[in-house]
Amino acid sequence: MSSIAYSRSKKIAMRKHLYPLLLFIPILSFADEVEEEIEADAVMPSISSENFCETGKPHPIDIWFETAMDKIEGVTVNIRNVQGEAYSRWGNEMNRIFNELIKKFNKEEKKALNNAQQAWILFSNAEAELWWSDAVYGGIGGTLAPIIVSGEGLELLRQRACTLLKYNKL
Repeated sequence: MSSIAYSRSKKIAMRKHLYPLLLFIPILSFADEVEEEIEADAVMPSISSENFCETGKPHPIDIWFETAMDKIEGVTVNIRNVQGEAYSRWGNEMNRIFNELIKKFNKEEKKALNNAQQAWILFSNAEAELWWSDAVYGGIGGTLAPIIVSGEGLELLRQRACTLLKYNKL
């Protein structure tokens, strides 16, 4: 294993283990620098980007995201900008896969796929509403909650793209 791959693997493993712990860290009066460092670690996808959707390789969007996150030095506005761009890229990727998939389907299958996609959109909107509730991440407050919620949304969108990709390979 190359030192770059080992370093990347170690970084991803560390983020996977730190992410759940971040939910229990009270955000009281930490210095801005400490909070920004925590925020930078909180937004990484929970699924290893080294193996997107059982392909055995990372997805180009994941590579871009990790590279961009490594360059922003934990600055909140930059984290939000990178997350927004990643969300846009994953949305485009999901739509590209969906459009590829629907071309293969007959009329009934197209209707079923459209119904499933509309239900997924409703589900993802309901999840976002739940994430913003005080019972989940909304009660955290400060600049950390939007970053965590955005990270959850990114992962949900990424998972949907993977699901559609799997359908496309059947």
